[in-house]
Amino acid sequence: MIARLAAVEDEYLLLETSLGDPEVLADPARLRSVSKRYKDLGPLVVALRPHRARLADVNAARELMNGTDGAERDSWRAELSASRSAR
Repeated sequence: MIARLAAVEDEYLLLETSLGDPEVLADPARLRSVSKRYKDLGPLVVALRPHRARLADVNAARELMNGTDGAERDSWRAELSASRSAR
């Protein structure tokens, strides 16, 4: 599922770039199609970005936690737990 959401975000970024492409701008039908798809994907991508940032934080904390011991490990474990509950 994460790969599919990443593909949606990639498509969104490609569409965003296409909206500045002179060939797309010169073709009203294509511009309309690209604009509509871009608009349709917008809310999903806006909702996805904070989730991806939290997921990256969780993965970073997990890596740091696995590379430490003692009190530092407990600190990373607490941060990981807090990040998970924020989901």
